[in-house]
Amino acid sequence: MKSVLLVLMIGGVVHADPKVPQDVTDLAKIVTGTWKCTGNARAPGEPEMLATTAVLKFKADLDGYFIRESTESRVGKVKSRSEAFMTYDGKKWRRAEFGGFGQQMIGSADPIKDGKLAFNLDVMTGGSVGAQVREHFDIADPKSLKFSGEVSLDKGKTWSKVVEISCKK
Repeated sequence: MKSVLLVLMIGGVVHADPKVPQDVTDLAKIVTGTWKCTGNARAPGEPEMLATTAVLKFKADLDGYFIRESTESRVGKVKSRSEAFMTYDGKKWRRAEFGGFGQQMIGSADPIKDGKLAFNLDVMTGGSVGAQVREHFDIADPKSLKFSGEVSLDKGKTWSKVVEISCKK
């Protein structure tokens, strides 16, 4: 007689004795809080970079397994908001970002090296389906966060800078 094992899982995969990845805990300690940022960015449809201000709020979320980033920014006269979640799976950082104008981006980054984290993301919606984005976080100085980003509309053949900001807590 064959026996059948039935497992009911609510909300995802269940692991024996789950532990929050130490890399997530360590990064959360550095970035948690409110960061005020200034720099330059390109608004949708604008050919040039414009003066930019942003407020980034980071906190550990979803039982500490993710770092949540809430962003409110102003690029020229255009305001936008986004929410992002990051986690580490032991090999790669994973990031899912949802923003104004209907954007959804998902991607990964290699482990943090020399205080730097570089995500490669695919854009799913928002008028840029098929675009690719690279987001660079520089957290080498825990009192300062530097963020830059580039976009490619031709599958990575050419890249254009779309944001460069510096942030302080």
